[in-house]
Amino acid sequence: MAAAREGKTDYVAYFRKLQALRFRGFILVEVSTTIHSRPGYDPVETTKRCYANLLPALVKCGMRKA
Repeated sequence: MAAAREGKTDYVAYFRKLQALRFRGFILVEVSTTIHSRPGYDPVETTKRCYANLLPALVKCGMRKA
């Protein structure tokens, strides 16, 4: 699955900031009503896509293995 970049958030900078703050909580992805109310919306596929989009930044920060 190819990860498509969505939005302009610098997730590497975001995750590094969380590391610097010693954050140990959860990171959540919010899917707006505009998206999840569309016909054919697939929550499982959306979850996989969100993770695929975040994984490269998590790997770069050492928070996940490739």
